Amino acid sequence: MNVSLKLPSLPVWSAKWDTQHLRDEAEVNPRSFERGFRQMAFTDSERKFPSFETCFTPGLVLGDIARRGWPTYAGVDLAGEKRPGNVIFAAAVDPTTLRRYPLEVRRGNWKSPEVCAELAGVNARHPGLRVIMVENNGYQQSLVDWIRQSPGDNAFWYKVESYTTGFQTKVNPIYGLPGMEVEFKNKLWVIPSSEFEGHPAHCQCGWCVWKMEIHDYPMAATSDCVMAMAFCREAISLWETGKTVGVGGTAGGPGLGLGFNSR
Repeated sequence: MNVSLKLPSLPVWSAKWDTQHLRDEAEVNPRSFERGFRQMAFTDSERKFPSFETCFTPGLVLGDIARRGWPTYAGVDLAGEKRPGNVIFAAAVDPTTLRRYPLEVRRGNWKSPEVCAELAGVNARHPGLRVIMVENNGYQQSLVDWIRQSPGDNAFWYKVESYTTGFQTKVNPIYGLPGMEVEFKNKLWVIPSSEFEGHPAHCQCGWCVWKMEIHDYPMAATSDCVMAMAFCREAISLWETGKTVGVGGTAGGPGLGLGFNSR
C-alpha cells in the first residue's frame, strides 16, 4: 500500500508581498496590480498610443532627411546594473512645419564608455544635433558628469542636458506621455514605415523594439524606447517654445547661452 506524502504548504506570494506590500502596490499601481495579482488581462482599449501607426509614412528615406541638415535632438534612456539595456532615440525637426522625423533608435547593453562612444557616433552622423537629453537619476547623472568633464574625448559634451522625470511628468496630459498620443493623432510625427519592413518576427533591433513598445504601452514588458523618445521630445521642446536656456545646463539653469528654448 502506497503511503501518500503531504507536501509542505507554500505561501501564495513571496515574503516580499505581504499584506501591506500588496495594499501599497494596489494603491500606487492599480492597473498593474490588477494584471499581475488578479490576472485581469489588458485590452486594446487600454493602449495609450492607438494613433501611432497612422504616422507611418511609405517612401521616406532616412538618408534624404539627414542630408537636409534639420535641427536634430536625441533622448537617452539609461539602465543601471540591475536592469541592463540602454536606448538612444534621435529625431530631426522640420523647421517649417515642426514635424518630427525619427532618424535612429539604437539600443544595447552598453557600459559607460560604450554609451559615450555610441553618443559620439550619433553626434558625428547628424551635424544638426543640438541637444542630447539624458535622464537625471543616479547612474545617469554620473554619465552626464563624465561626458561633460571629458571634452577631449567627447566633443559633444556641451550638448548634454539632464532631465529629471517624475510621476507628474509622465502623466501630464500635455507635456507628459499622454501628450504623445495627441501628437500622433495630429500627424506631428512622420515615421518611416520602410524601417520595419522585411524584419524577421520578434526582431530585436531598435526600430522593431520601439514599435512594439509604443504599440503595447503600458502593457509591453519594457518601455526603454518609449522613455528615450519622451526625452527626445522634451529636448525638442527646448527649441520650439518658451524660455531660453543655455546648452549644458538644466532648463532655466546655467549653461552656455546658445539660445535654445524650454517651456
